Amino acid sequence: MITEDEANLLREWALHAREAVKVDDFPADFGILEALQKRGAAIER
Repeated sequence: MITEDEANLLREWALHAREAVKVDDFPADFGILEALQKRGAAIER
């Protein structure tokens, strides 16, 4: 088993890991749909 201090340290590192992963959170289409919609709107003007 681990101590309470060790458990707290693991919780803290888990939060840091979660934040690091969120940095690489991209839409499934990498924003292509939104870019095409903006381009289409610009062309219509």
